[in-house]
This record gives sequence, structure tokens and C-alpha cells, in this order.
Amino acid sequence: MNDFTADVLIVGAGPTGLATANALSQLGTSFVLIEAKSATSVHTKATNLMPGTLEQIDIFGLSERMYDTGGIMTRYMMHMYGSNVGPRPMHMDGSPHPNVLFLGQDLIEKNLMDGLPNQGADI
Repeated sequence: MNDFTADVLIVGAGPTGLATANALSQLGTSFVLIEAKSATSVHTKATNLMPGTLEQIDIFGLSERMYDTGGIMTRYMMHMYGSNVGPRPMHMDGSPHPNVLFLGQDLIEKNLMDGLPNQGADI
């Protein structure tokens, strides 16, 4: 067992924990990130980064990394009470990231891990 001294303890290296680690790293705040798994996910449990999430990720310079591996969704098909009500736009006016980014959780975690200065050495 190693002893660590840090300002923040982050429990879990999923998307939230890794995003928090990137944010703290950018701010110069020391942290320890602990995770039970030995590697990031290899399966997708969730997809898509919404415009608001991309705006937050962009604050720490990580959105380009996401765009490099994801695809932009401009519309989606909607079914309501068993009937197809046609394609709906996914565009959000007024945002620097107006579309939903289609990207699996496995790739989101990998991009966030790769964005850390020590690339996971402190996990």
C-alpha cells in the first residue's frame, strides 16, 4: 500500500472521475485517483456528448480530442406511441458546440485518460 498526499481524492476512473482529474490537473490542484479496474472500459455503456458537456470539456482543452474520434449527429429519428414522427434536428443554436457528438464511453474514457499530463501514472 502506498501513501499519498493530495488536495483531492477522486474515487472512480469513469468519465466523471477522469474529467475531474483533467480539470484539477489544469488548475494545478493535486489529486489521487483510485479505480478498482486495471484499465479503462473496453465496452460502451453510454454514448453521445451533448453540447453542454462539450462546452465544459472545452474549458480544459479536451473537446478537440473528442471530435477527432467521434462523429457529429445532426438529427435523430423519433418514435412516439408506436408512430414515426420523423427526423428531428440535434442542432443547438447559440453553443460553440451546436451538435451532439456520437462517441462511446470507452472512447470518452480513453480520450480523458490520454489528456492527463501523466497519462494515468497517478491512478
